[in-house]
Amino acid sequence: MPRRPVTTSAASKRPRQAQDGRPSLLVLHLDANKLRADGLHLGDATSIAASVASLCCGARVEEVDAVSIEALLHRLGDLAEQGRTFDVVVAIGHSNEEGICIAPGPGGFISWAAFGAYLKPFRPRRLLLAACQAARWPAAQVLFSKLPALRRIFGSPVNASKDFATLMVGLIPYVLAVKAPSRRPRQLAQVAAALLTGGQLREWKRDADKDAGDGILLDVAAQLLDPHVRSLPDWVAGFVRSRSRG
Repeated sequence: MPRRPVTTSAASKRPRQAQDGRPSLLVLHLDANKLRADGLHLGDATSIAASVASLCCGARVEEVDAVSIEALLHRLGDLAEQGRTFDVVVAIGHSNEEGICIAPGPGGFISWAAFGAYLKPFRPRRLLLAACQAARWPAAQVLFSKLPALRRIFGSPVNASKDFATLMVGLIPYVLAVKAPSRRPRQLAQVAAALLTGGQLREWKRDADKDAGDGILLDVAAQLLDPHVRSLPDWVAGFVRSRSRG
């Protein structure tokens, strides 16, 4: 099957969907069969989060399992032709600071620039990346440049565990309901990520961070802190055990 491009022109072929004020969510399980083989497919968790979002704020939800490039582009092409847009896009997959694996086989690993091009027709405003090194500064810069409507990126600047990715999925209803999360909830989520999963949750904001000069320094700091942060869940477990015995 030939690849079906996803472009903004495809979205203009049909009238745009009526905007009814309801938040919208797109969840992408990228290279889904690989995620299943690695025990990292979070379909159950995302289904629960999507159900909560639908019940609490009436969200319109689409979930896509990408088992091949052709199937993924066909599904994204259908959504683009329907004029669908999504306030929040969640991408779960294997990645590094250079790009993300969207499907198996040749051409399955694409740059962040190409990934941004795939998402551009959907005008996401908030992006949750449950994938390794996806929130490093070079990746964030590229995604902000490719997605003009994008306001915030959430993800990990270091390798992400399944527990960390599951915690990120748990944030979906809040990120859908609250367009501009305040500092305190973000800090609480970052503390929870460190203490419970050993992960580092980073948020990039277009207005505050797009042209900031300290992004690379933050990435270096995250790498240096990584082994220490990863030890925190064991420390917490030991502390709880000692308190329960005492």
